Amino acid sequence: MMESALVDAKLPSEQMPWSHVESLVKAEVCGALASRTDVCGSPEAEKCEQLTQASSLPNPGSIGHPELCRRPCIYFAEGKCVNGDKCGYCHCPHGQRPAHLDRRHRELLRSLSSAERLSVVVPLLRLRCDSLGLAAEASELVGLLEHKIKEYASTDSLHGGGATVPSMAQLAKLGTALRKMPISSLLGLSLRANPGKDQDQEGDAEGADVMDAVARLRLRLEQAPVTRRPDQDNLQHFCL
Repeated sequence: MMESALVDAKLPSEQMPWSHVESLVKAEVCGALASRTDVCGSPEAEKCEQLTQASSLPNPGSIGHPELCRRPCIYFAEGKCVNGDKCGYCHCPHGQRPAHLDRRHRELLRSLSSAERLSVVVPLLRLRCDSLGLAAEASELVGLLEHKIKEYASTDSLHGGGATVPSMAQLAKLGTALRKMPISSLLGLSLRANPGKDQDQEGDAEGADVMDAVARLRLRLEQAPVTRRPDQDNLQHFCL
């Protein structure tokens, strides 16, 4: 598995072939949670509205702030957001722009099979949640994603493929970049690992079980806000 490659410096097993995925991985804030949360009347928008009513936040896009909210609303920052409490983007203050992957790291992720990509990202997602004191809140979602690794491994094996195995130096640099990303970005990468899916069909990127778990996690983060910063030493030790 790829997590053992990051930790133990071992190459992946031959049982997990390397293959290219068809579409570019985009590190978008929670983009795979819903096809468009700002489209009125959509199931995703209705779900977000229900979550907002159960929370103390001003709008659906702010739920889960700061780790699992949507990207900041540029119109709200200018005082021009016409969607108000229906807006699907975050209205809470963001100190700085979330970390994103550069072109080299995106290409590296694109070269991995779906199972391999999840094997890289999901352990870091779990570690990020643990370091923020959110292990219990995220356990359901992380467990579902870990199950997807096995599911995708069997699917990937049917496609064969022979992409170049990345070096340990490449994996280490990728891990360093990933550990700087918030839960939302790591989750977006995880949800886009579904083999055979069009990456623009974000609402269909995963099963309803995973998407429901994401929605519940967002509400849990609002009810139990993050109070501690990540343990950067532990994250760095995991990746390097």
